[in-house]
Amino acid sequence: MLREIRAINDAEFQTVSDALISARGQDANEFRIAGQWAATVRALLKRLPSEMIVDAVRIADERIGFKDRDYKSFKYFCGVSWNMVHDVEGTERRRNANPTT
Repeated sequence: MLREIRAINDAEFQTVSDALISARGQDANEFRIAGQWAATVRALLKRLPSEMIVDAVRIADERIGFKDRDYKSFKYFCGVSWNMVHDVEGTERRRNANPTT
């Protein structure tokens, strides 16, 4: 049973990874996400279905474009994704860490 769960989790991770790699204009068969990108995707997958995260990739790519702006587009993708988490979970979005501004 644990193997099946791990296989499902790995498949969902791969789906999102492929979407991010493709958005960057690279071949998903040759590249994988790693580091902070992978950690973020794994954290998101605990709270959202992979389809919603792939939608966030699409939104970020359309708005910012991953090909030439990796950092900025990934940051935008994270914002879109966490807004989706807040919508799904019914929690408040944290717009600003400093409430006086």
